[in-house]
Amino acid sequence: MHERETPDYRYLFNRMLYDSPLYTVWGKLIYAAILLITLYLAIRVWSGWLTPLQNGWLILYALFIAFMGSWIGIAYLRYLDRRDPEPWWFFGGTLLVALFLTTAPAAYINNASPVPTLTVGFNEEFWKVLPLLILVFFAPTVVSGTRDGLIYGALGGFGFNITEIANYFLKVAYPAEGIEGLSGQLVRLGWWGIGNHVFWSALVGAGIGYAVETDHRWRKFTVPLGAYLAAVLTHTLQDNAIGGMIGIGLTMLVLMLQGADISNVQVQDQNNLPEAFKSAMSIGLPLEAIVINIINIPLLIVALRRSGNWERAIVREELADESPAVITPQEYEGVEAEKRFRLRRVPGYARRQGRRIRNAQNALAFHKRYLRRKAQSIKGDPLVAYWRNEIARLRL
Repeated sequence: MHERETPDYRYLFNRMLYDSPLYTVWGKLIYAAILLITLYLAIRVWSGWLTPLQNGWLILYALFIAFMGSWIGIAYLRYLDRRDPEPWWFFGGTLLVALFLTTAPAAYINNASPVPTLTVGFNEEFWKVLPLLILVFFAPTVVSGTRDGLIYGALGGFGFNITEIANYFLKVAYPAEGIEGLSGQLVRLGWWGIGNHVFWSALVGAGIGYAVETDHRWRKFTVPLGAYLAAVLTHTLQDNAIGGMIGIGLTMLVLMLQGADISNVQVQDQNNLPEAFKSAMSIGLPLEAIVINIINIPLLIVALRRSGNWERAIVREELADESPAVITPQEYEGVEAEKRFRLRRVPGYARRQGRRIRNAQNALAFHKRYLRRKAQSIKGDPLVAYWRNEIARLRL
């Protein structure tokens, strides 16, 4: 049989396609089917949002403002992706895919559902992690474990949230309040963009990442399913009055702490709320995302802590048997001493060059772990050889 030519692994796209089912006919057909269905649903919805065409600048304006309100949260995600980071353009591209190809298909299914308040959680929590699922199945070496899953799941949540803000502004707030109506929708940003949608999709993503990481047969299915159902349950509660009741209660509490008189506030009259109540809502509603996720947030903290420990352990284990050309004894001491919030320095090199060597060493370690998980030989593997040669090149 004619062997496939070894790709040039200097290019990220070729590294992403290592061991990809896209090299097979069935893989191409399945990917094409997923893409066509997603594009069909997205185009149907986006064409409605952009009709009349004058809506285009309103959507772009709202997307830009919502993104600016989210960039600190997105930057935090980038910080979490520091041990084996992908290029900025790939990170940003994943966010753009989430912006345009998650909210719209979810909206299509929601509109077709006879009981959307009961199905919205199941529907939206799937679409938000679709970019992550595509990476897991079609670019299998990109997602190494729990932390990668959490990061790319959360990126889907950010993209979904930003687009949902723009859509609600266009269809609900703008007709009634004009441009000023956007401020009322921006409470969906939560804490610099980290709101309900991000919490839920990060949790589901962490479950999917754990399934990639673990060798345990049952946990590979039960953990992502449990994470998905936890997100769906919280989402459903939030959409069925519970979230609103918590938000109003917290808003009233903020007003009380401010010494305001709340006896005459008529919450039912949405169009004539006092300015003090509107101001308190900007505090109460983000707090609601913390209260309703009282179980999910600790789970995410555990996932972050555990994934950091796992990543450091993988780097230690997989680099232990490498030659001094790949990692010197002094550099390996840095691997062993690496802290949770501080990456190791590569001695003897400028900061930028040392960072590139460290990233290549880590990429080699995670790829070796992938090969062990798949019971594939490390010896003679072309991507292992690429990373070893890349480290040697960077040392010149």
